[in-house]
Amino acid sequence: MILTRDNDFSDMAIFFGPPTKVLHLGIRNCRWQKMAAPIVENHAELLLELERPDLAVVEFS
Repeated sequence: MILTRDNDFSDMAIFFGPPTKVLHLGIRNCRWQKMAAPIVENHAELLLELERPDLAVVEFS
C-alpha cells in the first residue's frame, strides 16, 4: 500500500488498476497529527476497503 498526498500515485493506480493499493490523503499543508486523524478514526472502514480486490484507491480528505 502507498500512502501519499500526491495525485500521481492515485492516477497510476486508477490507470493500471489493482493490486496496487493507494491511500490518497487530500489534506494539505498541516501537521502530521491532522493527516493521521482520518486514518485512525476510520481504520476499521479503511481495512474493509483495502481488502476489496477491485479497489485501487481510497481517498481521505
